[in-house]
Amino acid sequence: MTIISNLPKRTITYLLRNTLGFSVLDRTSERLVNYTDLSTPDLLEAYEELTPEAQLAIEPGIVKNETSIAIQKYIDDKAKEYRYDNMASVRSYTGFDNIFKEECLKLAAWGTSCWAVAGQIEYDVINGVRPMPTLEEVMAELPVYT
Repeated sequence: MTIISNLPKRTITYLLRNTLGFSVLDRTSERLVNYTDLSTPDLLEAYEELTPEAQLAIEPGIVKNETSIAIQKYIDDKAKEYRYDNMASVRSYTGFDNIFKEECLKLAAWGTSCWAVAGQIEYDVINGVRPMPTLEEVMAELPVYT
C-alpha cells in the first residue's frame, strides 16, 4: 500500500470516483481511499495539482488499470477464437451439463490462471519482491492457452 500524507480533501473528492483497485492511506482521515483512472478533465486537473511524490504514488494505479484492461482483452480474445462473445459467456456454460461444458471449463480455468499470475505479480510489486513490470512484461508472463 502506498501512503500519501495529507492529501487535500478536495483532491480526494476529485480522485475518488470508481474503484480502480488502487488504495492509498489518507493520513488526514486515516482511511483507505480507492482511486480511479484520470480520464475526465477534472480528475486530470486534480492530478496535475498533486506534488510529484503524490503523482508517483498514484501512477501504479493508472498502470494497473491499463494492465487489467489488456489482460481482460487477452482472455476475451481467446474466448472469441472459440466463437464465444467473451469469457463471461464462456463461464455461463460451465454450470450445467451441455455439449460445450468441457471446453468452457478448460477456457475458464485458463482465464482464472491468467488472473492468478497477474495477482501474484501485483503482490510481488507491492511487497518489494520485484520492480513494477511493463505491460509487455506482464503479458509475456501470462499462461498460453493450449
